[in-house]
Amino acid sequence: MTALPERITNWYDIPATVPISTILERHLELHMRVTMARGACDPTVHGNPCREPLTPAEWVELLALGECIARTVRHPADVHHALQDGVSWYQIAEAVGQGEQEARQAYRAWADGQRNLHEHYGDIGMPPGEHAEALIRAADLTGGAE
Repeated sequence: MTALPERITNWYDIPATVPISTILERHLELHMRVTMARGACDPTVHGNPCREPLTPAEWVELLALGECIARTVRHPADVHHALQDGVSWYQIAEAVGQGEQEARQAYRAWADGQRNLHEHYGDIGMPPGEHAEALIRAADLTGGAE
């Protein structure tokens, strides 16, 4: 199991081998310090002394951890697999809080990126046939109605 690096300044500083639970735990630890330092700390209730506010470096770490979490748990491949398993664009748009056209556009952009990965590396990404199927799934066959 890989540990978090000592210094995190960008979400991509966090190795993909670090378990999401480790990232979530550190994010929660920093977030609780923010909460406690901003007056939500009552030692008689919380049973621990109020904590110091975050340093600028810890704020950057908190932001980077949050972005890493979002990119990990809100992965575009989930939309791809949901579509393959019969979930409708309406259901996807409702679930993610977007319009159908916006969701379709994001999916097409992701699929194009996956195709580019496959073209450059061959063993990752989306092969041409799967990419063509993704574009068909992304097509708006209703003429723009949401």
